Amino acid sequence: MSLLIPPFAYASTFYRFKYFFSLLKKREPQIVADVPHRINKINALPILIIFKDADHFPCELLEIEIFIDKNLHAQNTINQKIASNYWDYIWKTDVSKAEPGWHNIDVKITYKLRGKIYTLFNDNYRTTSHAPFPSFFSEDDLPILPGFIGGDMHSHSNNTDDQIEFGASLEATAEMSSALGLDFFAVTDHSYDLDDYTDNFLKNDPTLKKWHTFLEKVSELNNSDNTIIIIPGEEVSVKNTKNQTVHLLVYNDPNYFPGCGDSGEKWLHYFSELSIKDVLSSLAKNAISFASHPTDKVPFMHRLLLNRGHWGIADAEDERLTGVQIFNGHGSDKIEASIKFWTTLLLKGHKSFLLAGNDGHGNFGSNRYLSVPFLKISETYTQLFGKWRTDLNIAGSKNTVTNIIKRIIDGNFSVSNGPAIDFQLFDEKNRDRSMGTKTNYAKLGKIHVKSSREFGPIRKIIVYRGILQTETEDVYLTNEQIEDSFELQTDFEIKQITDKCYFRAEIQSEGPKGKHFAFTNPIWVLNSRESSSKKISKG
Repeated sequence: MSLLIPPFAYASTFYRFKYFFSLLKKREPQIVADVPHRINKINALPILIIFKDADHFPCELLEIEIFIDKNLHAQNTINQKIASNYWDYIWKTDVSKAEPGWHNIDVKITYKLRGKIYTLFNDNYRTTSHAPFPSFFSEDDLPILPGFIGGDMHSHSNNTDDQIEFGASLEATAEMSSALGLDFFAVTDHSYDLDDYTDNFLKNDPTLKKWHTFLEKVSELNNSDNTIIIIPGEEVSVKNTKNQTVHLLVYNDPNYFPGCGDSGEKWLHYFSELSIKDVLSSLAKNAISFASHPTDKVPFMHRLLLNRGHWGIADAEDERLTGVQIFNGHGSDKIEASIKFWTTLLLKGHKSFLLAGNDGHGNFGSNRYLSVPFLKISETYTQLFGKWRTDLNIAGSKNTVTNIIKRIIDGNFSVSNGPAIDFQLFDEKNRDRSMGTKTNYAKLGKIHVKSSREFGPIRKIIVYRGILQTETEDVYLTNEQIEDSFELQTDFEIKQITDKCYFRAEIQSEGPKGKHFAFTNPIWVLNSRESSSKKISKG
């Protein structure tokens, strides 16, 4: 039944029902190329090549050729025999002399199978366009503020491996993460994939070898190279208050949480083993959790056959929940609904933090997914790894899993698909309060923003005030009179306030890649002199 689920991952075409026709299945391995959707062009451009299911169709990779804007850029003779279930290779090529801006990248692969030589461009899927990958060659690093690190908090690896999809390896994802300019990423494979046998996704492994191997591999990679930190996690299928299946992101918990309600592994077995409350009550001491993409639309067939539902406000009000992952790699058309869900929680007095990820299963330069089982693979440029990021203020601490988790617990971070923002309030004694904290009184606010030529100059700064007593949010101030500026710091006075409230900030920029946004977590002003009985949960 999981074949009814259109994934956003590298499409798997190897599996089909017995006696069923499949237009997509071929008697050869699935071969996929990928490139990052942006890089700083002073760094080499990594080209990722994946061969999947070559254990059934042994072959030989002969040569790779890279074309930039239809011109041959580089070629590399490989002559590598491949006979494993999953194999990947990254080739880095210099692009420092290329002009800044958008470029179209084609990857030509020559391979030998059963004694014959074949070529492909970008993938060997049927029904795809084989179109080039659009990649932006920037003259700048990502505009991350001093003291901050940026990362993708929702991604999947090749531990996601089932009838319809697979992801990239941890090592390949780390390489691509570095090329994109990130400092960390979280791997949150599905609970219903992590309990499978490593060599058979149709059977569950009671020893959980895949889960334990995953944790060991993450630890090994983090210990061997701390330039890119990997946060171990899990996307757990859980029951909401309506007994429907929703997804819960759990980070840094050594324990596996079962959840297969929407896996389709067993016909009509569509109730997850655990509820949201069950998981939250069992979290390890240093683990955190977020509602996964709570505003994403659930297709009708998912609701009908897999019992998938939505996160409701009542589900997300649990004080043990760290926050909500409201940004999931989509475009600006999804922002309003995402922010509304989050601010509804804030206005009800809940200390809920926002989070950004992309739900990418690989998908560094394009998203090829199974849209019609056995018949069609579609392509999109949404939910690309690293498009939306979470920027953490680690305040001079080392980039480690422990410090990242601590900063997320503190709430001292913002989210962005381009420019960067930091936000502080100051009390009457000039003591600063950072994002995610609270203060009894505030007299001054400070905003530090940064963009780049890639994301364009800052066009708008907005500060919102949420009043808990009336459960309303208004625009406290806005500044659109900004000349072409890529970095600025601005102060604003906070007039006397008699209600418990919070302040949060937003910025917008516009450049050659369109409009971009960044949002801060709130700072709560308690105003202990006023008589409102509304309290802020969790602290």
